[in-house]
Amino acid sequence: GELLEARVYSSWKGHGKDAEVAYAAVVSDHPGDFRGYLAQGVFFRTVGKPDAAENAFRKAKSLAPDDTAAVVNQVIAASKAKQS
Repeated sequence: GELLEARVYSSWKGHGKDAEVAYAAVVSDHPGDFRGYLAQGVFFRTVGKPDAAENAFRKAKSLAPDDTAAVVNQVIAASKAKQS
């Protein structure tokens, strides 16, 4: 629900602030779920907030189960490559 809403806003031109608020709600409501932080990090990287992105990525890595660590690292690397 919330994560989907945040992703819709993040891809909708002119709704970056709505996306930022929606991602903040996702991580606030689900603080133990790495997926919200990972998506938030990708969003921050996309909108040119690399420091905020790195903070979100660190949190995602710390929460991600061992069996998803490789996927998390791939998503992070892909988001960084897009911005280079």
